[in-house]
Amino acid sequence: MFGFFEGNKGITQNSKKIKQWHNEHQVLVKYAVEILNAYEYKDINKVKKILKKLNVEATNHLMDEDNTFMDLMEKATDEDNDQTVVRKIVEFRKSFRETKMVLFQFFAKYSDSQATFDDEFKTSFTAIVDALGARIGFEEDNLYMLLNNK
Repeated sequence: MFGFFEGNKGITQNSKKIKQWHNEHQVLVKYAVEILNAYEYKDINKVKKILKKLNVEATNHLMDEDNTFMDLMEKATDEDNDQTVVRKIVEFRKSFRETKMVLFQFFAKYSDSQATFDDEFKTSFTAIVDALGARIGFEEDNLYMLLNNK
């Protein structure tokens, strides 16, 4: 079973990684709420500042997940639980591919110094937050539970 994640002292690397990702999810949600609140108060400078933080945090989080998931898939054995995890990872990655591209396009557009933070921004950002909420829910309710039980 994914020896890559076995730690010492009875605490698996899975548990540490899952806790790290869960904490990162909380930070992402916090930034999203702060951005929406700042937008409602028309504090565009604050929106830009927090959006930069969100961009960095989300990008780092997604890269870490992708790298970890690839390692898991490469190290999977023929054991049923490993194959279940691999299937969930594949399903997860396929279902999120388009949303991830939209997210990165959004960050590119609104990182531009000439970006306009209008109703289109709010509509796009709200849709992205909803999609990310669904992703986080899927991860924590499916993938993380499987990984934590290893």
